[in-house]
Amino acid sequence: SRGRSSTWRAAGDVLFRLCIPQARLGGSMWAQVVGDEAMLHHGRLPDLDVDMQRTASAAVLEAFDADCISACHDIGDGGEIVALAEMGWDRSGAVRFGAEWSASPSVSGEEQYASLFAETAGFLCAVPPDKVGTFAAILKHHEVAAERRGVVSEGDQLLVRLAEHSVSIDLQSLGNRWRHALEDVLETQEVVS
Repeated sequence: SRGRSSTWRAAGDVLFRLCIPQARLGGSMWAQVVGDEAMLHHGRLPDLDVDMQRTASAAVLEAFDADCISACHDIGDGGEIVALAEMGWDRSGAVRFGAEWSASPSVSGEEQYASLFAETAGFLCAVPPDKVGTFAAILKHHEVAAERRGVVSEGDQLLVRLAEHSVSIDLQSLGNRWRHALEDVLETQEVVS
């Protein structure tokens, strides 16, 4: 058994998004970071289907037990992009793998960007290529919707494909900024007495 991990373990693993995304940014970290107060406090929230989340969780646990998942991350604060970045960092903060990821085909072109940051409940799963059939059968048995959206790659880049263009994110640089953010803030603050 591979054990349960949220960090990518092998280039070539196939990336799935469980549960269908929505392009709704109400209450999201994205709205908070960009300062969109109207979206943060009054924007439309993603629908939450508690029964589907319970079912998706059961499917993920069964897939782990069947050794079909090498890494899995919930989609919470920050949406798909943050979950993908966190899957790229190991416990020490090093990046061993990157990924190629495509925006959801179920979301229209102009809403694809929003869907990457929407905090729609679900999971991102990395599945070894030889386990994709078994993984799909488990999802079908549980009636869990999933989209095949990418692949784990060598290197430290997260390549995100949208309808009109692609964006490359340096996961090592992003991880360094995230880990040292508090230090940087404290170093730049003046001491007030």
